[in-house]
Amino acid sequence: MLNDGDGDLSLSTKKPAGSLVAPEAPTAKRLRSERTVSSRAVADTASEALLSLPLPEWLPKDAWVDFVNFRLQNGKGSKNLTLRAAELAIKKLANLRAQGNDPVAVIENSIVSGWTGLFPVKERGGLSRPFQPAKRIQGRPTVTAHGRR
Repeated sequence: MLNDGDGDLSLSTKKPAGSLVAPEAPTAKRLRSERTVSSRAVADTASEALLSLPLPEWLPKDAWVDFVNFRLQNGKGSKNLTLRAAELAIKKLANLRAQGNDPVAVIENSIVSGWTGLFPVKERGGLSRPFQPAKRIQGRPTVTAHGRR
């Protein structure tokens, strides 16, 4: 309360010159926003590092970019793609290639299947017996090559 000179007391909302103003307390929303921005910056930096890894000549850049983006979007917790994990993934692709697997097919198979790992591509969907279409015998119900109806 201040005396305005007439003897009346009034409340003043003016702050005296040179007074320090306490910083605004952080709100939960603002903290979440700042955390999201900083985590995006970290993710962008990590993504750039993963995409700038030197690739072997047999591994197309677009297939690698697809794999990295898939892992960054779908990897949570221990499944995150780190720089070391990316190096090991390239090494694994080299081993699978030496076994006769096409690296692009391995990557595409992992993405389509929702796998974060890299696995050999199985022939014909991994069936133990080759697929044979059903045979039609006149006058009888359809019987498959394996004797099932």
